[in-house]
Amino acid sequence: MIKNYNLKLLNALYSWFWYNGLLEQENDEWVDFKNSHGTVCSRPKFTDNCIINILIKALRETPNDFLTLDYISNNYLVDMYYNEELNILWLLLVEMFGSCGTSPRSGWIEKKEECAEFLETIVRIDELSN
Repeated sequence: MIKNYNLKLLNALYSWFWYNGLLEQENDEWVDFKNSHGTVCSRPKFTDNCIINILIKALRETPNDFLTLDYISNNYLVDMYYNEELNILWLLLVEMFGSCGTSPRSGWIEKKEECAEFLETIVRIDELSN
């Protein structure tokens, strides 16, 4: 039997993004939200120019039917091919939301909006899981 690891995986991805600087806090700013019990909680507010938010922006702004590594590199100056950590993220996103010729490392993302929503879910995991 396969267990459902969705929430654990989303939290693990959040931790990876946060601890490795893919999500950078805007100064000392926080976003307040109410949990399911009505208690006010908060999470860090992330800069628009952190890697994850840049990727979300690229997914939504590309005029193409799919997002490629070249588009991100040329338009957002983010190297997701030669940076090993970012390439692993790209590989995961391609496998989940895209396609590839021979290697997911250099594939493309076809389901751009769904991928952007997935990344936003990770960014907002504290809000959405409370």
